Amino acid sequence: MKQDKKIVIYGSGRYPKDFLYVFDSIEVSYYVEDEGQGEVRSFEALQKEEKGAVFVIICKYDERSARANLDWIGLKNGVDYTSAAALFYRLDFPIRKIAKERTVYVYGTGDVSHHFFHDFVEKNPDVEIAGCVDGDLEKRGKTFFRRPVYRPEEALENPNAFFIIASTRYYQEIKAVLLCHGKREGEDFVPSCAVNQWASWMMRETIYDVPRLDYICPKPFTDAALMGEGRLSVCAGVRDVENRNLPLFYGSFGEVWHSNIMKILRLSVLNGTYSFCDEQKCEWKRDCKRRMIDPDELHYSMHRTKEQITEIAQTKAYPKDTILHESNYRIREREYPEVVMCSFDGTCNLHCPSCRPAVYAADQRQRELLLGFTERLETELFPHIKRLKVAGDGEAFASNVYKKILFDPRERKTEQVGILSNGTLLTPDCFDKLAENYASVKIFISMDGAVKETAERLRAGADFERWKENMRYLGEKRKEGRLAFLAFNFVVQRDNYLEMPEYVDMCLGFHADGIKFSRLKKPVGCTEEEFERMSLFDERGRMKPELAKVVQDERLRRPEVFLFRWIDW
Repeated sequence: MKQDKKIVIYGSGRYPKDFLYVFDSIEVSYYVEDEGQGEVRSFEALQKEEKGAVFVIICKYDERSARANLDWIGLKNGVDYTSAAALFYRLDFPIRKIAKERTVYVYGTGDVSHHFFHDFVEKNPDVEIAGCVDGDLEKRGKTFFRRPVYRPEEALENPNAFFIIASTRYYQEIKAVLLCHGKREGEDFVPSCAVNQWASWMMRETIYDVPRLDYICPKPFTDAALMGEGRLSVCAGVRDVENRNLPLFYGSFGEVWHSNIMKILRLSVLNGTYSFCDEQKCEWKRDCKRRMIDPDELHYSMHRTKEQITEIAQTKAYPKDTILHESNYRIREREYPEVVMCSFDGTCNLHCPSCRPAVYAADQRQRELLLGFTERLETELFPHIKRLKVAGDGEAFASNVYKKILFDPRERKTEQVGILSNGTLLTPDCFDKLAENYASVKIFISMDGAVKETAERLRAGADFERWKENMRYLGEKRKEGRLAFLAFNFVVQRDNYLEMPEYVDMCLGFHADGIKFSRLKKPVGCTEEEFERMSLFDERGRMKPELAKVVQDERLRRPEVFLFRWIDW
């Protein structure tokens, strides 16, 4: 935004602070309210300004009276003032502006392109797509969503061409072709997910949402989760509906870490709305319902004084170097995250009814793409982090990609590692190699039975006796102190809930620090009737009577047991 005029914010409290957290390049001259107090001037200050000297941004939930007041003193909408909401579109990728000035092609005619046309092109007819590009000889002369399909050479002959790459598997190859022809990433071509991100929609969601929690979760400022397709999130608990909005790590890591989408995700935590957090994924958020505040109180952090905020930062277990901004009391974003969770390879040696119907392994091409992605992480990100976590998806020791990350640390300074594993491949030799590479190793093991028959049925492909041998070795290392932390997870379901007390006994025998019991999530392809039978919780999230009876067992009340509560590994 050009600042040839003084910028005046009309409003006070939460709205302008939310707005300026994301639009942080705007230099505000002063704030006004109908009846100003303290640092906020009264509306009369605007009346005294010379005509054409100020530009007013309305940051109020009810804009009508503000517009009327500004019209009354002779200011013109769009010339002398606008609403903050009218500026949200500036957060989106400027595809509309580009489409008016350049010839836009969609590069690719596969599944990703098919979804892009459905999700974006057909819903935005004002964005003109001239055609599609594909190197497949069989597609020449055909159409895709009523657009002609061109050969790459034909489209590249157009000096004014702009390309939207709608392909994940072939993105790097297409990128190489475009770069060879002098095209610049970000200026002449972008991935389709960059175009189909709606930061403006997300901004509107959290700005107008109701504050819920009087707490600031530090994860958006310290943690990064690397998801499928190279998407970046602040953690794994972002709502599914937002996954298409998560930024793709296709430019530099710094660009995506400080992107508008990431800023808005952080804002939704700072302002107490938690608009994009899924309590079905984040058990911490579900447990914190008791902390929900009265929205009429406006009693959350961004309305407090600097002294109160500083006290919160000191008492809410923030990292010691947390910095509070002098002007609007916000936490400043770090250059790099401290903790990174790798969750982008679904390869696993087991297939569990609660997770997937069959064993999944990335094919050769997918492995090559993931290894290429890992090379970038090794140079751009991993040297700057303190703690590495593997794996939020798949099995850490079944994936060649994850094993390369874990056992090829290069010149990294990362001394801490957290492993989420089913434990079947975590042999003594495997652990010893981890202990050589890292000063601190934390391991979180997932197994859904306390006896052989149940465990091998619910963790299809597992050898329970061999698994127990691995666990006994880990238990010895935990007792010796070579293993910093050992915890276990058990997904509670109809076929295993009676074994919960016995599971506690078994894990304590392995010197477990924590034993977590998790709710069953609806598996892919599972019908409502099947899930109703499998789950021990009703539609309102309450325990069914049979589970409520089992949890009365005194073994489930031990301090090591986390009954449907979060364990940080």
